[in-house]
Amino acid sequence: MPQVLFIDDEPYHLALAIEILEEAIPNCEIVVTETAHQSIQWLSEHTPDLIVMDIFLPLGSKIAESLGPRTKEYQDNMRHLGGIAVLDFLDKRPNPPKVLTHTACTDFELLEILGDIVHDRIPKPASLEVLLEVIQKELPTTKSSQN
Repeated sequence: MPQVLFIDDEPYHLALAIEILEEAIPNCEIVVTETAHQSIQWLSEHTPDLIVMDIFLPLGSKIAESLGPRTKEYQDNMRHLGGIAVLDFLDKRPNPPKVLTHTACTDFELLEILGDIVHDRIPKPASLEVLLEVIQKELPTTKSSQN
């Protein structure tokens, strides 16, 4: 069963994404976190098949020990860039999961620092069809069932 970690601090986006994913991909386990700290704690013990995340996230508590190079460079502006802290954490993993960013960010410089770990960017707001299409394309079991 594929597992997706959905990271977003906006309850409306989380509820909508879960509803759509559960209906469209019934054999998919969906895990939700709302802060960088929650995400890093969960990722310390689990490896999902796919992460769909916003970049503009609160850091949460006790995040300082996991700050990586991207985060340290931008720490003065990091209060709402918790997604970068999550990416720094993932960079330290030997086989990090695929990451899709679901963000309204269009700042080229910020998008550049996301790095190669981000497989695709889903603009926010995106239609539910677009969100679902990109997620299904990246999930291992849904790719094989579409062929």
